Amino acid sequence: NKECADCGAPAPEWASVNQGVLICIECAGCHRSLGAHLSKVKSVTLDSWKPEEVERFTAKGGNKKVNNDLLRSGGPPPPARGAPRVLIDEYIRMKYGGEKAADDKRSTSPQKSGKTPGLREVEDRMGTTCHQG
Repeated sequence: NKECADCGAPAPEWASVNQGVLICIECAGCHRSLGAHLSKVKSVTLDSWKPEEVERFTAKGGNKKVNNDLLRSGGPPPPARGAPRVLIDEYIRMKYGGEKAADDKRSTSPQKSGKTPGLREVEDRMGTTCHQG
């Protein structure tokens, strides 16, 4: 866990609690855009962790195990080291189910559900990416 689980950046200081991986600040931004139901992001040093969060996180086995498990179960292969941010963000969305979740949200449009769309649904429909800039 000495490097980001998604882009390989050294010394990650953020974590996806429910995915069980350590990630860098840039990848943390993309994880946050997935929603806490897919990736709950916390700082390793700045945030407080509940005992059950620590237990769930460590039970996943670390970056290498999580990456291998996701790859074996049909997840996408990682982009090459030094890949452009846009490719890393796309990889993160596909790897952790963000694309499927976005498709699921699109299928429950306000016309079908009778609800007004939230910001996340509007962003999904507009094709907003994780990293702006």
